[in-house]
Amino acid sequence: MGVVRCGQIILTIIFLLIFNQAYGQDELDPTDIIISDFKVKMEKENVSEYFILKKLQHGHLPPPPNNYPQNCKIDSSFFTMYGFWFDGTEAWVKKYDSCGEVNSVRLSDTAVLEYYKNNFKEIKSREVERFKPRSDSVANGEAFTYISMASHTPLRFYWFFQGSTQFEKSFDKYDLTTEDDHFNLNYESNNNLAIVKLNSICEAIIDSMYTEKKFIR
Repeated sequence: MGVVRCGQIILTIIFLLIFNQAYGQDELDPTDIIISDFKVKMEKENVSEYFILKKLQHGHLPPPPNNYPQNCKIDSSFFTMYGFWFDGTEAWVKKYDSCGEVNSVRLSDTAVLEYYKNNFKEIKSREVERFKPRSDSVANGEAFTYISMASHTPLRFYWFFQGSTQFEKSFDKYDLTTEDDHFNLNYESNNNLAIVKLNSICEAIIDSMYTEKKFIR
């Protein structure tokens, strides 16, 4: 009985840790407010196809504050969010973060939004699979599924909008990695997914915005 109870406690702790890593947001997290605010902006501009990216890495502190408000809380739950949209002639990205709203920046081309629109169905239907170090097996009539996990890895959350269709996706960037002595069976299939390729395009754009110091609070 004691062993069973101990096992239940351990499983509960593991579940809470996983939940906190993937969805850890305290009651002051403004994510929902930011999404609502961005949706209102899009509706006012009659934009029906857009998406929002949230970048979060628990336990990872952002660079030393420079243009953050003095009352901004810089801690291990700090995140950034980026809304991408096409207004009919130009593509734009707008930044938000734990400290508030940042300016919108016009993109040099519409490639990211074109990729989003052209791959919308696959983005909606396919999921990033967990890091799988071994194939599933059956022993003594029981099925075993193997996964590998790591703490404090970069997490990506997406909210997609196309007309009346809305849906969310998320993944852990650890599931996109592999090693020679710790091979991920889902490595190739994960990295060929449309949502992962979209994320790579977005991150390249975001990196260039920071390099060119385009985001101004």
